[in-house]
This record gives sequence, structure tokens and C-alpha cells, in this order.
Amino acid sequence: MPHYEPSRMSTNSKLATYAKRITQGQSQLSDVLIRLDEHNDSPHTYTTLSPLSGQVSITPPHDARFDEIQITLEGRTRVEVEPSATAVNHARVQASHRFLKLTMPISESVYPQPRIAEAGRTYTFPFNFVIPERLLPSSCMHSCVARHVHETHLRLPPSTGHAETASLFDLAPEMGKILYSIDVKVIRYRERDGRASVLTSASRAIRIMPSVVDEPPLHIQSTDTEYAMVRTKDLKKGMFKGKLGSITLSSTQPKSFIVSPATTSSPPTTTAILNLRFDPSNPSYRPPRLSSVVTRIKALTFCCIQAQTDLARRIDMMSAYDPSRSMYTSTQTLSNLKLDSSDAWVFKPHFPPQYSRRDSGYETAVEAPAGSGTSGTGYYEAQICVPLSLPQSKLTWLPTFHSCLLSRIYSLEIALSVSTGSSSTGLRLRMPVQISCSSVQRRGSAVHVATPISVPMPPNTIPREIFHGHAASEVEMLTTPRVIQFSNESSLRHPLSRAPARHRDDAPPGYEAFVA
Repeated sequence: MPHYEPSRMSTNSKLATYAKRITQGQSQLSDVLIRLDEHNDSPHTYTTLSPLSGQVSITPPHDARFDEIQITLEGRTRVEVEPSATAVNHARVQASHRFLKLTMPISESVYPQPRIAEAGRTYTFPFNFVIPERLLPSSCMHSCVARHVHETHLRLPPSTGHAETASLFDLAPEMGKILYSIDVKVIRYRERDGRASVLTSASRAIRIMPSVVDEPPLHIQSTDTEYAMVRTKDLKKGMFKGKLGSITLSSTQPKSFIVSPATTSSPPTTTAILNLRFDPSNPSYRPPRLSSVVTRIKALTFCCIQAQTDLARRIDMMSAYDPSRSMYTSTQTLSNLKLDSSDAWVFKPHFPPQYSRRDSGYETAVEAPAGSGTSGTGYYEAQICVPLSLPQSKLTWLPTFHSCLLSRIYSLEIALSVSTGSSSTGLRLRMPVQISCSSVQRRGSAVHVATPISVPMPPNTIPREIFHGHAASEVEMLTTPRVIQFSNESSLRHPLSRAPARHRDDAPPGYEAFVA
């Protein structure tokens, strides 16, 4: 059963005290040393299925009897919520949640016999962990509004807000932290009641960036007040002049940014497609000039001292005040592009529908070909492909995640500026965007790169490496698209028509077979 520990602390206390204790624990406990087999002296980011091995060296300053050595890989969430200005008690409220604990079994042959540590002698205990893909169901036992919320909370969250293990800023506030560490405890059980007492302990902080795949795009309704996927605005020819027409800007949720645990990787990129339509109030009016487009990304971090029953959303925080929740935002500018709209607009004429009768008896409207209409009215269309790239200078980008107490989501803001003569106006869109994470997984001696798939592959582009060990004829049959061929045009019948039935010897007998 997960344990959520709400408590109150003074305003002067800092959550960084816990991180400082983990980092400085090794120097305070000189008799316990935790060493990693790889990247011991340099910061390293572990990811999904990464091996994490090392050894613990214990050198007691004096003889001591002990019963057990515990070596664990633990993950904890610690959040704080600031009190409101009208609150009577201005102390911060803090909550903690240990969502991960992996225990390393230690063989009896490694322990000294009898279990008495001699002064000045060094005892070594190896450990070996693998970063899990998911958490155990017991780490999220609270009620949720839907099953997918519970499944989302069971995904491994990334290290958040720990400056000692991350050399770059992750846009997380001081009030929300997700910390991973290797913990060592030397335990002795008391003879009178059997309770465990810790003789000495030590911790070493590590940084984990798990693999996160793309989620399906969010379904944004037209009544949604958090996101705006379509904007329409009336344009004027100038001050105290008539209406020029209306312009509509629309877009869809772009593909996710794909980050890598390696800090030296190339900047994550994606593309936003902007669709514009201009409806002139007079056929002689020309569309406005496209001036510039500015893109910004906003990181929203949600902290909660009570377990969240739904996925965190900004609109939920703004609609009703809840003293148990808080939200922190940070905005970064991605691009500021100047546009050349000399040939961006394409005229689309309006054609009245023409009706024709088909043999099937259905009356269908057929659009007339270009140039055959009699009306001179129409509209203009334009499409803009905006390249997006996450800045990496002094920043590290966390993938989108939701946990029981802490969440991180992102939104993309796009501002388009258009000019109509001496005046200008702007349209602004706000849409969700995801950040996923690809990881390098070790399987045996080979190294496989696991990259989130955004779109399904076409049938004729299936990598044949996955059919290793199959016969060539089987591979050809599985990877070659099937084509239906008709012998003549008479085989192409109307979908509602039915081919005459043919007599088959293996068909079940009809009623006439039972007539005497």
C-alpha cells in the first residue's frame, strides 16, 4: 500500500535539505562507500532497462555486531504547497510518496561469520539493479476517475528538480522533486522486541530518464477553454474603413518532441502545420500580408499533497481553488520567423454544385472543374510549415508524465501577425504538445535503440530484420501487399448488387432434399 505522508513545515525550511542529505551522506558516513561500476566519477543519466551495478564498501571504526545489510534502489516524490494569503497557518504543507523500492538480495556466503564487523576491516557487498519499465500496482492504490489514469501513474517518472544530479535546469520548482537513490543500511535487530535499528546508513543519488512513448493526440472540443485550435477574426481595410474580410487560422496537435537521455544529443525538433483561410467581403479584395509567426512552449508543473484522481489540467486549477494543489509555469521562446507571403495565398473559387443522374438511381452533387463556374466569388488558402526546436542552452527537457503527486505537461503557443495596409492584427493558437523520450536498451551483447513510433509504418516498409530465421518465401508472403485483380470489367458490380448464387457440392442441403 503506498504511503502518502502529509506534514507541515516552517516557511524557512527547504525541500533541498533532503537532496543535500542524500548527496552529502557519503561524506558524513565515512565508513560506508557506494561505488558504481560505470560513471562513478561523472554524472550519468540512466534510462529504461539500463543496468545499474556497483559495490558497497563498509569499514567500521570499531567492532560492531550486525544482522543484515540492506541495499535498495528507491524512488521518492516530495512536494510542497504554499499556503494562500488568507490562510491562518502560513506553514508549508509537504507530502511524500515512495513509489519504488527494489531490494538487492545478498548471499549468506558474503556475510562474515559470525556477523561481527571488525574495526578497520573493509567488507564489500556487490549490487546489481535494472531500471524497470513500470511500477508495481501497489505503488498506486488510490481511486482514479478512469483506468487509464491508474495505468499512467504506474509509469516510471523522470528525476525532477534535483540540481545535484542534473547539470542543467529542468524548469521544475523547488516545491516538487522526484529523487532516485541507492540506499544502504546496516541493521541490527533488538533482542527484547525484535525491532530493527539502523546502525549506519548512506545514500547516493542517481538520475533516471525513462523511455516515454507518444500518447494519442488529445481530443479538443470547440468549447474547450484551455486550448484554442481555431481562431477567426474580422479584418478591416483601415481605421474608419469598411470590412476587408475574415481570416481563419487553424492547426492540429504536432508530433511530439523526442528527447534523449544523453545531454550531448541534437536538439529535439518537430513541425507545426498552420492552415489559413481568407474570405474576402468583396471579390476584388486581396488577402492580407503575412508578417511573422512567433512560437513559445510553456512547461506546466503540477504539485499536489493529495493523490491526484485525474490527469492534471490547467483548466482544473483555474476553475476552482484547491489548497492542496499548486501549479508552476515556465515559458520559453522557440522561434520568431519573418514570413514572405508573396506567393503563399492560393485562390479557391466557389462553384455551385451540379447534379447528374447515375444508373444506380442516386442523385449526387458533382463539383465542377476549375474554370467552368459562372460565379467570380471565392476564398484564399495558405499553409505554413513552422519548424520547432527545443533550446538546449542551460536547459534539460523532461518528458511528459503524470504521477500520483507530481505531473508535467506542455502547451504550444503560436502567434501569427498579418498586415492590412497600415494596420496589423494577430491571431493566437494554444495547443497541447508532448515530449517523449527514446532510450538505448541493452539486450545481451547487442545495443538496441528504442524510439517512440508516432505513425504506423506502411505495409511495404516493414523491416525484414524482425523476420530473422524465417524462410524467404514466408518473408515475401508477409511483407508483400496483396492486390485484388479482376478478370474483366463485368466483375466490377455495384456495391449493393448481389452476384447470383452458384451451386456448390459442399453446401448444406436445401429444404427440397428433405421433401419426399
